[in-house]
Amino acid sequence: MDEIRNPFDPGAGSQPPELAGRSAIINDMDVALQPALRGRHAKSQMLLGLRGAGKTVLLNPFEQLATSHGFQSSFIQAPDDSSLAELLYPQMHQVLRKLSMVKSAKEAAFGAMRGLRSFASAFKIEVGDVSIAVDPAAGVADSGSLEQDLTEMSVLIGKAAQSAGTQNPTPRGYSIFLLLVRLTTMPRASQYASLSKMKMSPLTAMPWTEF
Repeated sequence: MDEIRNPFDPGAGSQPPELAGRSAIINDMDVALQPALRGRHAKSQMLLGLRGAGKTVLLNPFEQLATSHGFQSSFIQAPDDSSLAELLYPQMHQVLRKLSMVKSAKEAAFGAMRGLRSFASAFKIEVGDVSIAVDPAAGVADSGSLEQDLTEMSVLIGKAAQSAGTQNPTPRGYSIFLLLVRLTTMPRASQYASLSKMKMSPLTAMPWTEF
């Protein structure tokens, strides 16, 4: 085989010329995303495999699928030295800012922003350059339980996304694509393990992939 013309050119997330043998996995993700659009409980999906097996590459068609179905999506790469709440906060804020620009979703997005402010306070997130000029919503996404509060925030964002979709016959939702780079410490590993068992509400879907 000519090393220069060889189509196999592995790299961290580099898109290959052809995703050979992955159609069944992509179809499984397609099936996993759609129940939320029909008002049914969505199921999270986790891909496991050796390094270099192509998990990161698969996130590209996964996100494209979510977009094609009308989902607002957050793509997050989780390094070993950051908490999940800290990584999710700016991503959720970005999605809500986009939704707040849609007239039909403005009220729902504002309510979700208040929930996000509570979420940030509950997990003592240093917001840095990302600020929310709204008052926190007492009793919303502020229990301090990541599993519970992230579920509540996902539903709030999903409802805002659905409100934005009233101009379109297809309801919309919110999806999170999370790449776990490495799990080396038990406390951090446990927070992701608990999230993989979350019972997701309608309007939300949380596909997972893990090294």
